[in-house]
Amino acid sequence: MRQHMRIGLAPVLGYLIIEEDFHIAPQVFALAGLTDLSDGFIAQNWANRKSVLGNLTPVPLTYMISSRDVMLIAAGFYVRYRTPPTLQTLSKCSNPCSATARLKPTLISKTLWTFTAFTTAAPAYSYYHYGRKTVRVIKG
Repeated sequence: MRQHMRIGLAPVLGYLIIEEDFHIAPQVFALAGLTDLSDGFIAQNWANRKSVLGNLTPVPLTYMISSRDVMLIAAGFYVRYRTPPTLQTLSKCSNPCSATARLKPTLISKTLWTFTAFTTAAPAYSYYHYGRKTVRVIKG
């Protein structure tokens, strides 16, 4: 149930960001984070309640992606702190639309984006193409 809530909140969060509704978007993000936290707590404390989706991602990959994102967010806060907007009000500082710097993607990030897209699409096609041959029903 909780993982379905997070999956359902993802497009809502994307919509709020695109519509620049930055008053509600952090609350939706926090709600998704709380459901993720509760899911992890339940999975650690009750063996029969482990989520199938969470078991598909290797732990080292999860740490690597999370660490990268934390570093990017920290760097963004640092740049924001070092280059304040001209009008220093709390709403202007917290509004992501009032940019103080522009990030240019590097070649490696573009390459990784392409690689990630390919390694996402190729298995999806493979599962579609091979269908029943990829499914093993567990008895009991």
